[in-house]
Amino acid sequence: MNISTSQSYKISFCTTCMNRLHHLKETLPFNLINNSTYENVEFVVLNYNSKDEIDQWMEKEMTAEIKSHKVRYIKTLEPLHFKMSHAKNMVTKFASGDIVCNIDADNFTGWGFASYLNDQFNKNNNIYMKGLEGDAEGRACLWKSDFLKLRGYDEKILDWGYEDTDFYYRMRDQIKRSEVNITDSKYLNTIKHNELERMKNGLYNSEIEFGLVMETNGVIKAYILKKGNQFEYLTIILDLKHRTSFDGGMINKNETRYGEWSLKEGSIEFRDNETKNITVLPTYDGGQTYSAPEGIYQKAPKTQVCFYYSAFKGRLVFQENINFKNEVNVNGFGEGLIFEPLL
Repeated sequence: MNISTSQSYKISFCTTCMNRLHHLKETLPFNLINNSTYENVEFVVLNYNSKDEIDQWMEKEMTAEIKSHKVRYIKTLEPLHFKMSHAKNMVTKFASGDIVCNIDADNFTGWGFASYLNDQFNKNNNIYMKGLEGDAEGRACLWKSDFLKLRGYDEKILDWGYEDTDFYYRMRDQIKRSEVNITDSKYLNTIKHNELERMKNGLYNSEIEFGLVMETNGVIKAYILKKGNQFEYLTIILDLKHRTSFDGGMINKNETRYGEWSLKEGSIEFRDNETKNITVLPTYDGGQTYSAPEGIYQKAPKTQVCFYYSAFKGRLVFQENINFKNEVNVNGFGEGLIFEPLL
């Protein structure tokens, strides 16, 4: 008689939600059904100070699941903007599973995903798993104990981009776990959405007005014009092997400048905080392009600027963590008041 020695680990699927109820309505009911044959599972949903009707929907549609502890619905009223690293840390710290797995609100798990994860971690307990690409690439599945050892995602990354890349690197470098990609397409379905949807709740979307961008000889020069008439000037060195991707650029910190900007008739004026120098960029086409001695700056829309700015800022933190072997979140992670509103 063959006796199986495999364990049924408790698995926690962790989802953060800030003004994304329209996605959660589509994914959570299906994900519950698609993992219903695996008993030792919980879905932890964090309401990250969402301003939509998520409380009402959860009460109407998920009361039975909450009472049975299949769904754990938690809430915080503190965040003003969506900070990906902090939100993931908060929800994952609350999870009670042996294995924790981040499931974005726009992600479908696919049928039998919990059983699949349990099988993989029974076969090899020295792994972590992640989605292969695209919107499922942030699906990190790992031991809860490993998450705590790493002190979660680096909260110096304030918005979207590179929090997962940095986390995966530390999994390999510090804990020496082997990376296993989730490649089966049935586990990687997501709700497609545009960059506005991705960035609209973030910190940078609340700060940035628009940008002026010039690219020449493998270098991007950009004025990031922020609310309160503050600007940040960036020089980004491109990796020409990745010309079409935000992965292909790195901020040159030595050439970053800060100051104040003001809109004049037919121009924008920039005053440098450190040198007090004033730079005036005139426009001759109603504000679509601006002339400078080094070339022509193109006006870039807010959403596009937020997307790339966030990615470059995240990559800068990631690169510095690699170069200097930085410890992350030494003063705590995922901090904040949370409660279970429907219990």
